[in-house]
Amino acid sequence: MAGKDCDRLLKKVNEAVYRRDRFIFKVLTAENALARNFAAVSFLHNELSLHSLVNKKQLKKAVENMDAETDPVRLAHLKRVKHYQIHQGSGTKRDLVRRALAMSSTEGKWRKAKAKGDYGIVAGAFDKLVKISRDFGKNKAGKLGLSSPYEALMDEFDPGRDVRHFDKMVAGLESFIKPRIAGLPPAEETAEKTDPLFALPKDVQRALCRKILDHMGLDMDALEFRDGPHPTCFGESGRVMMTMSYKEDDFTYAALAAVHEGGHALYRQHMPAEYLQGPAAEVSSQSTDESMALIFENAYGHSRGFAEFLVKTLKEDFGISSPDLTADKLFQQLQKQDMSLLRGATGEEVYPLHIALRYNTARDMIDGGRSAQDMPEKWAKEEDTLFGCGEKITERPMQDIHWYGGKIGYFPCYLTGTLMAAQIFETALDEKPELEQAIADFNTAPLIDWLKENVYSKAPRHTSDELVKEVTGKKLDIDAFKNRVIKSAAANGNKAVKKSAPQSALRKKTGGKFSPK
Repeated sequence: MAGKDCDRLLKKVNEAVYRRDRFIFKVLTAENALARNFAAVSFLHNELSLHSLVNKKQLKKAVENMDAETDPVRLAHLKRVKHYQIHQGSGTKRDLVRRALAMSSTEGKWRKAKAKGDYGIVAGAFDKLVKISRDFGKNKAGKLGLSSPYEALMDEFDPGRDVRHFDKMVAGLESFIKPRIAGLPPAEETAEKTDPLFALPKDVQRALCRKILDHMGLDMDALEFRDGPHPTCFGESGRVMMTMSYKEDDFTYAALAAVHEGGHALYRQHMPAEYLQGPAAEVSSQSTDESMALIFENAYGHSRGFAEFLVKTLKEDFGISSPDLTADKLFQQLQKQDMSLLRGATGEEVYPLHIALRYNTARDMIDGGRSAQDMPEKWAKEEDTLFGCGEKITERPMQDIHWYGGKIGYFPCYLTGTLMAAQIFETALDEKPELEQAIADFNTAPLIDWLKENVYSKAPRHTSDELVKEVTGKKLDIDAFKNRVIKSAAANGNKAVKKSAPQSALRKKTGGKFSPK
């Protein structure tokens, strides 16, 4: 196919992928059910259009012959089209509709089940979705030459991810983390109370988040910032969209989320211009995307410099100050050292065990054929193995939306993103020691400059594993993460990770209600 004709179709693919992000953003930010349903229908229509587009004969032929492509930018675009042909173009349009309807039904029932603490409400619908996902995984595995349907589902979110390498890293992390938490005392039978010192109205938090993002160096004129059910980031370059959620009793939740999502947005806003006319403009790997957010959250979000920035900004821009709201107090609030059975409440050191739990449980359903009706039993068994807590409580397997929204295979990206962030940032510090002072000053410019040269410019043409090897000189492993954890523990006086109260204890104190963080 002639270069111009190919480029025209590649541009159409890029626009369809952007529209997908746009419709998801509209679903999340819809002000009423009618707007939400309209956006959901528009999303499905766009998915069907993308299915037709990537399966056009011209693009299939271009992908078949891409080994002969000499233009590196067009080659990167064609690699993404091949990815879409496998993951968005697999099966028939009827299959896509069936899966979309199952996802919608399951997510709706999950919301009700979570609110009532009753897994039985969603179990049947989720089992149907798991079976459909298993079939999709088998179809994709055949195209990818893989034996594991779950590995094929992982590939949608992190192309080229090898389960054998992932299993090796998980085993190493378990061996490292479990002895460090084995001697922890039993959880106290009380629920922690939020310090009223950190309470702020939502409108103040919203404005504060914008201040944080602006200070981080984002182009605020090219960012659409809206309230949503949880913090997210979508889009590309000059068309980045972000949602934010808030806890009025603790503004540090949104402040940390702003730094995290800001990392996602900076990655998108600094996408090299030459890739913006085709599908390589989209984030190519969710592991890479997560690593770019975690680099900023871990380096800056938990720093004393960030705490000082927040105290100063609240006082100077909002007239909010208190003798008790000091940088030291805020710095301690920004740390997450708890060993919780809730993924969102746990500290960095224990976080990999949460991903291992979800990985083992999901793979058992997809590769092992376990019915989703029995998933809580598998979950409890994994909790007992990893955390020493095997009490079967069906609320905990419902704490995340991912599976119930159809994103089976996504959770491993959180772990590989964590490991990538540690390994890439370790390299950045070795090459640019002055970053330590920049972090202390909450100055993101030096890190952005380093990332622009070493990561942002290379990411569109590499898988996550290729990118890590290119940037750090070695294959992704757990060493940098271990170094970071040990260094952090030493900085905190080698304090043991605290164990949060189990949810059974929390229910005893809250009249049976369950409200995960």
